[in-house]
Amino acid sequence: MRAGLADAIQAAGHEEGYAKGSIVICQHCFKPLYRLSRGIAVGEKANRTVDAYHPVDEKDIDRLSRSTGRAAGVAAALKAWTPEQRRAHCESIPMLKAGSPALCPACGHSYVRVRAPERAEFVDQAYTWELFTLPPDALAPDVVVRNWGLS
Repeated sequence: MRAGLADAIQAAGHEEGYAKGSIVICQHCFKPLYRLSRGIAVGEKANRTVDAYHPVDEKDIDRLSRSTGRAAGVAAALKAWTPEQRRAHCESIPMLKAGSPALCPACGHSYVRVRAPERAEFVDQAYTWELFTLPPDALAPDVVVRNWGLS
């Protein structure tokens, strides 16, 4: 792994991956999409992680709308939503299954970043996914890199 990337992961405090309870945010429209029901380790394969993603519900959006700190921008946007908008957004998020596209139902763009690995970084992996997440305390957004395990 590149030294700079390893340093960024350590600085975020998530050397082990994504924490249980983290909220996955779309990288284009910054709307909350999934809550992780379990932690996901760096390097865990895609077909073993889909069970961890659960669509956010209205309680999650309410909790995020009251966030402060570095999550204040997301909170401000969510505060403006009516109860009907919150419900419609939650109902539009599909459950993930193996092979599901990583597309945001709100904006239609991918909610992940995909990057090709450098030859020296990985031997058996074709590319890596990066998720934008709010940790369980919803105080600070973290970008954590993991091998998605697709080749």
